[in-house]
Amino acid sequence: MLFTYIYVPHPLERLNVWLESVVKGVWCKPQPQCHLGLIDGEFREVVIEIQKNATSKDYLWGPICRIHDICRDQLSAAQREGLAKWFDDNNDIEGLCIGKRGISPITYATVAEMNLQLAQELREFCTNLWSEVRNRKPVTDRLGTLHEHFREWRLVNRKAICSFCGLARIEDAFSSIQEDYDHYLPKGVYAFNAVSLKNLVPICDKCNKKYKLQQDPLHKNGARRKAFYPYAVPGHVINVKITFSAVDGARLDLLNLLYDNIEIELTAPGLEDEIRGWKEIYKIEERYKGVCCENESGAAYWLQQVLGEIPMSLGWSPMEALQRVIRVASASPWAETNFLKIPFLEGCQKAGFIR
Repeated sequence: MLFTYIYVPHPLERLNVWLESVVKGVWCKPQPQCHLGLIDGEFREVVIEIQKNATSKDYLWGPICRIHDICRDQLSAAQREGLAKWFDDNNDIEGLCIGKRGISPITYATVAEMNLQLAQELREFCTNLWSEVRNRKPVTDRLGTLHEHFREWRLVNRKAICSFCGLARIEDAFSSIQEDYDHYLPKGVYAFNAVSLKNLVPICDKCNKKYKLQQDPLHKNGARRKAFYPYAVPGHVINVKITFSAVDGARLDLLNLLYDNIEIELTAPGLEDEIRGWKEIYKIEERYKGVCCENESGAAYWLQQVLGEIPMSLGWSPMEALQRVIRVASASPWAETNFLKIPFLEGCQKAGFIR
């Protein structure tokens, strides 16, 4: 990703606290009978209120008891202890992304190797905790809503673009439309982190629904890899370099570029693994090449500004215009796709098209 976000705490974090209390206090320490007294006070009140007003499928108390009984009857004490560690591992989102020693990402496939029924019940419970239970009135009365979190998040994260692509705008804090949230580590793949706010990242609609989908940042073809942690402190700097070359002997026309004319190099010292995954999942290179091939709305216009528009209006040389454009763009790299405009124009200069 181009830059990291600032993490914004919110009462919704307590959803994960409730889940932890059930995992470690109920399922990993099962009693002869599952009863409400096993659940911590605030969450017990929520369970009771939801049960009292239930008009549809039981997403909460029934599954809690079924998983309790599986853990009681089918798991050993050592397996239950391991289950508690799996919860901790999968909720250390930063540790998983950076490859922290001593923790491992636990998928539902891993759980299924221990107990298939448990894996199925856990996936359904955790998914519904996010998609169904989170929106019930007893929860929203206590914790608020995701839309409220987005408003608070956006007031802190003032850059108005998606950090995963840099191309699309993110809705502002006062918009009636909430931006998409991505489960960065897919909730259908990894156990226990469906309600972790540190696993939730506002993201543009295109990155979320056209590119990321259910792709896994931590694995490719079964091989483990590092990934950008969206809330890392400090952040990082991605260096962008664009070069041009002719194809099959054809004349290079920077106002009518083809993908094959363009090479985009994205680098950050020590983050090679993270950059590879980011480029693959979000198809970054092809999307940036698309901008470079645009005419009136993209890179061709940037070049026309330097070669014609600015020199004609101000009497400057193209090189003076280039220096001015780069100086202004460098002050606001995320405005108007300046982070691409600068290397594109620098590439034009190196190719000899700006003198």
